[in-house]
Amino acid sequence: MLYDNAQLAACYLGAFQATGDPAYAGVARDTLDYLLRDLADPSGGFHSSEDADSEGQEGRFYVFTPREVEAALGPGDGARFCRAYGVTEAGNFEHGASVLHRFEAEAGQDPDLPALRARLRAHRDARVRPAKDDKVLAAWNGLALTAFARGFQVLGEPRYLDAALALGAFLRREMGPDQSLLRVWRRGQARIPAFLEDYGAVASGLVDLYEACFDPSWLRWAGQLADTMLARFEDPGQGGCFGSQGPAEDLLFLQKPLYDGAIPSGNTLAARALLRLAGHLERPDFRASAEAALRCAGPLMERAPGGFLGMLSVLDLAWSPMTTVIAGHPEDPRTRALLAAARRPYLPGMLLSLAAADPALPLHRDRNHPDRPAAYVCRGLACAAPTADPATLERLLSTWEGAV
Repeated sequence: MLYDNAQLAACYLGAFQATGDPAYAGVARDTLDYLLRDLADPSGGFHSSEDADSEGQEGRFYVFTPREVEAALGPGDGARFCRAYGVTEAGNFEHGASVLHRFEAEAGQDPDLPALRARLRAHRDARVRPAKDDKVLAAWNGLALTAFARGFQVLGEPRYLDAALALGAFLRREMGPDQSLLRVWRRGQARIPAFLEDYGAVASGLVDLYEACFDPSWLRWAGQLADTMLARFEDPGQGGCFGSQGPAEDLLFLQKPLYDGAIPSGNTLAARALLRLAGHLERPDFRASAEAALRCAGPLMERAPGGFLGMLSVLDLAWSPMTTVIAGHPEDPRTRALLAAARRPYLPGMLLSLAAADPALPLHRDRNHPDRPAAYVCRGLACAAPTADPATLERLLSTWEGAV
């Protein structure tokens, strides 16, 4: 599923930032590369899912026996691969086949395994592929937009920024008419007015895209989508947003999605986007709407916090907003060093901006350094002295309360 892989990639990127363990970066990279390889549509969006079964068997495309591995890699390399990935005669799945699991004791000692995996993948790709659900959903692509934008920020690999920019352009061109969104696109045709989760996920993804490339047009479009979202879905009386909109005769009642499930609820996605846009665009009305959603969900969060992990992260963001503004030319190596330092620690929810990209943005007022690039870090109304030293910036961010 696209939404699983997008969220897993973002999770592993955060784990890499928090621990520095390159294994987490490797999982994130493999996951993003899978999306690019197998779920990407040539138009720039991403398809919804691939089936688990093919040729009438569950998992047939994905599992292996030792004989199949050795046929693809040869006896020696095949045996090494089977030891490293737990492929046995007994198997761990149906019909004596094995789902590949990496065993660190073996895999960590063999530098040839990536090449062997690539050879086995080429062999696997000759099999009958599972069916694909090739519709493009706005909400799930918003999650993918976050994953690719953050992939570039954390890993520094340009192909992920290219994918994020292509996806943003696709969403605006194909699914974003007249400052609104459509929910479903397939083979050149978009339809169905978007739901709350679509607006929240896409707007949040656009903020991540801005923080990857610093093109303010993405922030402005996100702000327009947020305005449309509130106009269509907000409950001004009780706070929060309804999940959909339609003629009264078509709806028995309006649902207000608050519980976080396989993906964050529509209200979680919306509130997160609103809080971040409030900071970037100086929109106190966006912050007020986000806080109203938190108050609406508050009693439920107290009774069942495990059902509101995403909304609790939004609450944390609302309590301790943090911003880092880098003033400097984007091509200046000193500016790039400061950006790299700002992106290294795990600071979920921190707003990152580049003043040279658009001096008119609210975060950029009075934040410039005529002689050399500098970083300005604030938490709430408390700001540290600006610094031009990447090591000082990283130390400041890593030791500030709430950093990991």
